[in-house]
Amino acid sequence: MKNHPAICLINPWATDFAAHDLWSKPLGLLYIGSILKKAGYSVSLIDCLSYSYSSPGFKFPSRTRFGNGHIRMQQIEKPEILASFSRIFYRYGIAVPDFEKQLNELKKTKIPDAFLITSQMTYWYPGIRFTADIIREHFHGTPIVLGGIYPTLCPEHAIENFQDCTVIPGQFDQNCLDQIDDLTGYNSNFKVPTTLDDSPYPAYELYPQLDSIALLTSRGCPYNCGICASKILQPNFEQRNINHIIDELETYKENYGVTNFAIYDDALLSNPGKHIIPLLERVIKADFKVNFHVPNGLQVSDITHEVAQRLRKAGFKEIRLSFEGFGTERVFKKPVSEKAFTGAVEALRKAGFRKNQLRAYIITGLPRQDIDMLFDSILLTHRLGVRIELAYLSLIPGTPGFDEYREFMSYPIDREPLLHNNTLWNWRFDEPFKWEKKLRELVRYLNSNQREGNIITSNNNIVKDLIQGGKNA
Repeated sequence: MKNHPAICLINPWATDFAAHDLWSKPLGLLYIGSILKKAGYSVSLIDCLSYSYSSPGFKFPSRTRFGNGHIRMQQIEKPEILASFSRIFYRYGIAVPDFEKQLNELKKTKIPDAFLITSQMTYWYPGIRFTADIIREHFHGTPIVLGGIYPTLCPEHAIENFQDCTVIPGQFDQNCLDQIDDLTGYNSNFKVPTTLDDSPYPAYELYPQLDSIALLTSRGCPYNCGICASKILQPNFEQRNINHIIDELETYKENYGVTNFAIYDDALLSNPGKHIIPLLERVIKADFKVNFHVPNGLQVSDITHEVAQRLRKAGFKEIRLSFEGFGTERVFKKPVSEKAFTGAVEALRKAGFRKNQLRAYIITGLPRQDIDMLFDSILLTHRLGVRIELAYLSLIPGTPGFDEYREFMSYPIDREPLLHNNTLWNWRFDEPFKWEKKLRELVRYLNSNQREGNIITSNNNIVKDLIQGGKNA
């Protein structure tokens, strides 16, 4: 049996038409890293999407004072199936020489007994393939394990395209650790925790430097929306013990001096009286003086005056709302009403949030989507003084929406994950949304006027022309 074998965790490059860092961290991989350390493994990390691994003197893309921003990108050739699409294709992340430098450093310290590669978007798999190929060049016979979202949602595709890797779909559980033990020849004799409260905190100590932390106060989601993979990736909804969350916040602030925390819950506001309200009260009482961010969007129906006031006092700097828009009953069982959306915005404004601190996601790209209802949703959002964020449909295997929308497409979406990319929403249907350009122009026009303090009505001639132009496209 080996004595304390080494594992290197890898967050691979992303390959896409567009990408932006909203405080993203590979949380699942970091939880696995902390579990492996408890099990006796020596663990290292290379995050290809982090600025932390760039060579000295290299200018990484600008970041905001809140710790988010652009990701370094390099133009690459588009995959053949995307050749007809006019947009430029990029590989996002650190420079290749910087990645190879990190691999060479491993040879000088402790050669890994295995590499664990995580995955996020299904259509980012070319970046995973590129990452695995470079690892294989440097470490010929070392086992590579692939897990995460991509093999969980597309297991057959992952097994076929990563035959040189051990593909492990699903959540990290006892079976996963046993497989890693077998690959490394180590008997960890460790029981994998089954809840977040029993799990050690994510292994953020593996980063050379940090300017933000991604945090979970719950896992899973109590809802079951038709285009969301939350129930597939995490069937059970669990909310963490508040004492543990507060302890984790204190640990990160004291150990790393980090002041920006992104909460990545799918349903942060569920059971408000037992979770978010007492949690925020503890944060306010502790006076952490940190900034909180919610990139996933908050449930509109749960934003009351009580919740809004505590969000403001606790240090939430920007609120993103999951409005989704009117006419989305087919994918959201309880779509947000105008009354609920208006009430939530009013509560947030009364709590002290300014116009430039409020954003609302409006989904677009749904087959058979009512264009009038979409434009009504956009105009209402603008009228309420909220910045509009278009959320393009991304097709996710295993969801009811995926099966329903497949009939609209002449493309092999069930065989090619590249076609799940939300950037492609305006050309992948038999009847393309030719009004997409007008839609984007309208949103840009409304958002720019809002920044200047101007609220535009539906009687505005430019708005009329853009809406009519979209309908006539």
